[in-house]
Amino acid sequence: MRINNVSAKTSKMVVVLLAMFAIIVTVGFSWAYFNSAISEHSIASFFKWYAETLNHLIADNRDEPITPYLIMIIIPLLAYGGLVASIVSRHFALKAMESTLNLKSVDFLQDRVKFNFNRPQYNFICGYNDINNLEMILNTVMVHNKYGSYPAVSEINLNFSVLNNKHFTLTNVPLKLTNFIYKIIDYGRAVRSFSYRFEGAGSVESIEEKIRDYTNTGCKQILAKQQETNFKWLSITFFAFSMFFLFTFRQSFNTLDVMFWSFALIPIVGFLVISFVFDIILLADKWNENKYKGLGK
Repeated sequence: MRINNVSAKTSKMVVVLLAMFAIIVTVGFSWAYFNSAISEHSIASFFKWYAETLNHLIADNRDEPITPYLIMIIIPLLAYGGLVASIVSRHFALKAMESTLNLKSVDFLQDRVKFNFNRPQYNFICGYNDINNLEMILNTVMVHNKYGSYPAVSEINLNFSVLNNKHFTLTNVPLKLTNFIYKIIDYGRAVRSFSYRFEGAGSVESIEEKIRDYTNTGCKQILAKQQETNFKWLSITFFAFSMFFLFTFRQSFNTLDVMFWSFALIPIVGFLVISFVFDIILLADKWNENKYKGLGK
């Protein structure tokens, strides 16, 4: 397994997310333009259509004057400007990283570990027993939404102490956080000493619970305890919604109007299916938990 030295500044994640946002904006404007009453399509006609649409929206939204500018100017600027800024920022961060001797990546192989630097002449290979200590640091930041604030893992640092007490640090922003952590724990079992800690805004309870369970029992949790509780309530809520719609439309099923039946069944079946999906996930989590029950005690 290769782990690249990628910090939040050099990660492709922000670029990819902004690129997706820009594509959505482009598709939206393209759809509106090609479905307008324009016979000949060209770059010039697009900008003419754009200006006319903006003026039309301004005239129709005098009570909410910010709306036309938000749709036609601010959102496109955020999409395209943000994408360009993120690409430029990442480019300069990569250049700064390449200008000094830095660890480029680490290859965890079957019986050895390879350290790759941005200058290949400094690359070296060692055995797992040559690594005195591997420390995993989970950096956390506070995330804010309408439900409140909570800590979340932003990036992971791996501190290596190898051979003659040489120290190296590798940073990564994993897309699949839990799987990444499990793999590091597996590799950590082969070195002389392995440890982990949270740094920054505080520990993430669900992540810490999964690490503790996997370290002690080898159980890869599907849901942490809090997530399990949330899924139970979601299952109950969606099932209740399904029963509510079934009770509301119960009289309509005596009619012969097939079209009305179809519309009535959409929320009933939809909410019921969602409830069953949560139940299946909960059952899979419980089965997985029982498989490792009693281990590590």
